[in-house]
Amino acid sequence: MIKTIILESKSKIEKQIHVLNNVLKQEQNKTDIELHTQSLNALKPSLRALEKVENSPSPAGRKKNS
Repeated sequence: MIKTIILESKSKIEKQIHVLNNVLKQEQNKTDIELHTQSLNALKPSLRALEKVENSPSPAGRKKNS
């Protein structure tokens, strides 16, 4: 099991997902494919969670700072 550092920026997570997808298309080594897939599987739910938080209204009724 690997540990993946989840970035706090939506754009950084999106870039990382894009890079991992491109690497997986070219990767030959089974161990590397597994590691990259695990990282990708950790990043995708993090991106969805961050989008959900960004799109939810503020409890005080104010607009959130992006």
